[in-house]
Order: sequence, then C-alpha cells, then structure tokens
Amino acid sequence: MPGYNEELAHLIYGGADFFLMPSLLNPRPGSDDSPALRHHSIVRSTGGLADSVVDFSGICGNGFRFVPSKARDMLDAVQRAAAVYRDKAAWSKLVSNAFSSDFSWSNSAKKYLALYRSMIKM
Repeated sequence: MPGYNEELAHLIYGGADFFLMPSLLNPRPGSDDSPALRHHSIVRSTGGLADSVVDFSGICGNGFRFVPSKARDMLDAVQRAAAVYRDKAAWSKLVSNAFSSDFSWSNSAKKYLALYRSMIKM
C-alpha cells in the first residue's frame, strides 16, 4: 500500500542538490519545508514556506523563493540557485545558513515569550 515513508523521504532529500517545492498552499508550516530546507529549497512563496525560506542574497538567506505568479518566476529562482551552486564560496554559505536555521518549537516559544514580555512592559 502506498504511503509516506519517513526514511525514504530523508534519503530523497539527502540525495538531492535542490528541492523544488512549487506548492499552491502550505497550511502546515514545518510539515515539508523544514526537512527540505536543510537540502537547499526552491519554494513558491506561500504559507509557511514564505515564513521559513529566506531568499539567498549571497550572505543572508537559506534557500530560494519565487512569488506565485508565472512559470518564468520559478525558472528565475531555479537559475539563481544554479548560479549559487556553481560558486563554491556562495554555495558553502548557503549550506551553512540552511543547516543553522532553527524552526523548532523551543525556538518559536522563546520568541513568543519575548513578545509577550515586551507587551507587558508597555
């Protein structure tokens, strides 16, 4: 019976140079984007993907985003990713940024706590 296989998913992510995710919707942030993020995502800027994938600029960013508009925009993101892949220094920085991204619940909880504390001080 076909179904989701966690081990196989990690092997696929790990064996890919990039992970293209042109999702129309991403209502559950972290369901697909967090593991894919570690493997250099190219995503449509929607839902949780817009929150977790920051377009790589050469220094900052952890992946590549495109605005949900036209196929040309997705092609542009793929071409930008390919250019970074060919530049060893930029590729190294992207990999480092992607692997240091933290979208864990404990990290999110710390940010919420800081927000609530700042609101109490108002």
